[in-house]
Parts: sequence; structure tokens; C-alpha cells
Amino acid sequence: MISIPDAEHTSVDKGESLADTGIMFDAYADIVVLRHFADSVIEDIRAHGMTTPLINGGNGRREHPTQAIADWYALVKWRPQLAERCTGGDRLSLGILGAPRRMRSLRSFLLMGARHFCTSVRDITIISDDPQPLDDEVAALLDQQRIEYRCTTEFAANAPEFDVIYQNSLGLEGHKYRELEPKYRVDSSTALKPGAVVMHPLARHDELGTDLDDTPHNLYFDQAAGAVFVRQALLLAISGRRDALGNEI
Repeated sequence: MISIPDAEHTSVDKGESLADTGIMFDAYADIVVLRHFADSVIEDIRAHGMTTPLINGGNGRREHPTQAIADWYALVKWRPQLAERCTGGDRLSLGILGAPRRMRSLRSFLLMGARHFCTSVRDITIISDDPQPLDDEVAALLDQQRIEYRCTTEFAANAPEFDVIYQNSLGLEGHKYRELEPKYRVDSSTALKPGAVVMHPLARHDELGTDLDDTPHNLYFDQAAGAVFVRQALLLAISGRRDALGNEI
């Protein structure tokens, strides 16, 4: 495995083009996991001719597909009937804290939910101070799948309605943190629905209290643990070793 956590120490920092980076990936690797600040990097590097299997590890603010897979895997482990066509009381009410338009984990979570779990979702509430928290693509897909959604700035009054609260680092914008408004903090004082779970892609800051860690509401550590197996399975599948997956996942 070749790990390149910091582009500052690579030829990219010296001005290497994306086209040449793709050629080097083809020469060095059997599979590439790419995380990049540019929204369009996946399409761009493919357009330059890179052929090696490519896993999107997060592109700008646009998407984080493997995080979404891990998120929904955690939910299915928590409530297995989500893997089937749900009706009535089995369908989830989701509370999304943050602006999916500029938070790739939230955005990918909604895209995957709409595409593959639309019958498992009763409604979605986006809680954010952003006047336009959803981009057109996500909103159009939710409409197409006939998933009811609404946007509001009020969290406390709506919190008891949600089966799942997906929290993110609300201060995250351009990889810098601003002061978090306490009204969007989730902790033991939040009026959570009995049996509800809280999700977070981690790492967390003040938006998610540690006093929920030892409660049944905590699903975020299961998210993190399950993400290891999800990504291992993805690598095995891409490398043609699906037989090594077994039935444990």
C-alpha cells in the first residue's frame, strides 16, 4: 500500500498536472483511493484517461460515497428490515443537522437513501441556518422518489419526532470551524425520541456531546467500526476477491 496523506510532499505540490497524476496512478497502483479538495476531480482525472479502478474518498463538498455506504450499513445493522421494502411504522423519520449542499457526508447520505432506501424513509427534515441547504440535484431526486422533506432552522422543537438524527460538524466550512450555535448541539439534554439513534461521520467537535456515548442513542461508533469492514469489502470486490468476503458482513 502506498499512502500519500499530504500532497505537499509530492509532485502535485511542484505543479504536476492532473493528467500526469493519473498516468502515475496507472503505473503504480492496482486500486486508487482518492480524496481531493476539488468537486470535479473524479470526472476530471477520468477524462484525462486514467484507467485504474478509482474509489472516491471524498471530493470537495460534493460526495463521500464510502461514508454513505458505511452510514446505511450501520442503519441496516441497527434495523435489519430497512434492507427490505418498509411500510407504515417501520419507515424512518430523518433529522439532518447541517447543510447537505456544502457537507459531502450529508449529501451522499441523502443521495444513497433516496436511490436505494426510498421505501424506508417516511420524511426528512433539514435543520440549518443556511437559506438554501439543499442543492438542486438532491432536491430533484427526493422529489422524484416522492420522499417528503422540509427545511427549518428549529431543532429542539422537532427533535422528539426523529428516528435518526444525522449530525455533522456544523461549523465545518472550507475546513475551518466557526463558533457553533448551541441550539444545534446534540447531547443528553436533547429531547430524543425513545429508541432514536444519533449518527455522525466523525471527528466531532462541540456539536455532539460525549454524554451520549454510553447510551443506546449512540450509533456513531458503530458507523466508524462498520466503515472498516465496508471499505475492506469494497476493496476485495474491486480486486476480484469477492469469495473472500464470506457471510460475516
